[in-house]
Amino acid sequence: MKKKKRTEANNQTFSNLPFELTLLILERLSLKDNIRASIVCKTWQVACVSVRVKEYSTPLLMRSPCREEYELYDPLLDKTHICKSSPVLRGSHIHCSTDGWLLVRHRNFRDTFFLNPFTHERIGLPWPDMGSSLALASSCAPTSNSCVLFSVSDFTEGSITIKTYRLATK
Repeated sequence: MKKKKRTEANNQTFSNLPFELTLLILERLSLKDNIRASIVCKTWQVACVSVRVKEYSTPLLMRSPCREEYELYDPLLDKTHICKSSPVLRGSHIHCSTDGWLLVRHRNFRDTFFLNPFTHERIGLPWPDMGSSLALASSCAPTSNSCVLFSVSDFTEGSITIKTYRLATK
């Protein structure tokens, strides 16, 4: 009887935890650890994002193109954090930040991608015409199947050209 209980205990994993218990664990993580935990599996991603939305405000990103660092300003705490810029960001323009992801266009104007500055995960975008965009924004994280990108590509007198792209990751 004892052998059977030990075997059952050894076969348990974090994926077998009830969702409510997973939420209780993940809500105690810092924002950085929350973002890292969100890439473990789909269940944890849903849990991390739901806790993150409740717990954390989205920091504002500020970066000087001449410097090798950027600032994250947290309006909730009225605090600024200075972070070293990754080599991928040097010489790039950051268009927006959504759920911890940065929408970045490289200086060559041909390479547009999402970058997670905490995990350094990169998701490239397949549309070459985005390089001519004047402004870019996204509706949510690129890992979401409902992610839509908005591109403003032309201003003429009396009209603005806005293109939308649906980024279905899976």
